[in-house]
Amino acid sequence: MPLASESSIDALVTKASEKNTLIEKINRNDTPLEIRLEDGSVVYLKKNSRFSYPAHFRAQSRETFLSGEAFF
Repeated sequence: MPLASESSIDALVTKASEKNTLIEKINRNDTPLEIRLEDGSVVYLKKNSRFSYPAHFRAQSRETFLSGEAFF
């Protein structure tokens, strides 16, 4: 399955309340965007979807944010 990357938008967002940087991925392509998290797990982000996650997960939790559709 071909994966999109060239016209996807990557952004780094810093939350004031936390010292961990959020990474935000937006896929505007027809093909899923493959996102590899620091633990090796993979997320396939569908078209017109947004996925945000911390650069480093805390030991107690793995909080992510999804707007749209993705396969985990």
